[in-house]
Amino acid sequence: MTKDSTTLTLHWSPRSPFVRKVMLFAHETGLASRLNLVRSVVAMTTPNAALMRDNPLSKIPTLVLGDGSVLYDSAVICDYLDTLHAGPRRIPGSGAARWQVLRWQSLGNGLLDALVLWRNERDKPAERQTAAWMSSFQTKLDATLAALEAETPQLQSTLLSGNVRSHDKPEVVLNLGHVSLVCALGYLDFRFSDIDWRSGHPALAGWFAALAQRPSYQATLPGERAGGVGRRRRAQRCMGTTRQTALLDRRHLALRCIGVGEVAGDLADGLVGDAALGVLHHQPQIQIMDRHVVAVELERATHRL
Repeated sequence: MTKDSTTLTLHWSPRSPFVRKVMLFAHETGLASRLNLVRSVVAMTTPNAALMRDNPLSKIPTLVLGDGSVLYDSAVICDYLDTLHAGPRRIPGSGAARWQVLRWQSLGNGLLDALVLWRNERDKPAERQTAAWMSSFQTKLDATLAALEAETPQLQSTLLSGNVRSHDKPEVVLNLGHVSLVCALGYLDFRFSDIDWRSGHPALAGWFAALAQRPSYQATLPGERAGGVGRRRRAQRCMGTTRQTALLDRRHLALRCIGVGEVAGDLADGLVGDAALGVLHHQPQIQIMDRHVVAVELERATHRL
């Protein structure tokens, strides 16, 4: 039997900002229904063997085409998706507009790279954090926000730059640069809620607020998926019970959670990552200080990796 050439399989996780960029792009271009989402747990400390059959780097997003060929990373996948829909191209083919979109794409991606590294550093105990790195990440964020504030008029005008009009009313068309920046700002809200980035950047904040109301943004909110609310409640019940129980090893913790509903996957997504860390920080026998490591230990304990 040959594979359906229209099948697109996406290695996916609901809280990855890079996966979200692909999903938001797919929603904007009407392609989301063509994606077969495969839940793929990734962690810095333990490569995902199943994922590595398609991507040797064990990274998501990874897209498997119907003929078996594979594409990665998010920018390449979005470039490919842009060839599949009938609407206006979201990555211009030539000229100054192309370079502007690709530059914004790179700026959004670079900001996400910095934020992910910053989050990993912030999650360490204070005595293990590197002050110079923390300061550097803050400086880069401040500079990026200032640059985007200055460019907001261009960001706004290019939403309508596809010359797509219906009954003389301009249609909002997000290009890949817009998508990348929106996902970066969304991740900033999601993982750095203590940073009030909107103060001092009113134009950028207004631009983002309008786009955050779009169906594509709402459909790709981190952690939102079929069954997500029910699993989150089960996870919270599990961790509430766990707090009251003396757990002396990783396997016991994992088995108690799995017993009330696949919580290991939710931990990997970050749904109850903070609760898990709270438990582990109060268990002197378990020296795990990173959410990614928590997820991997739970997966390993239940033989799911």
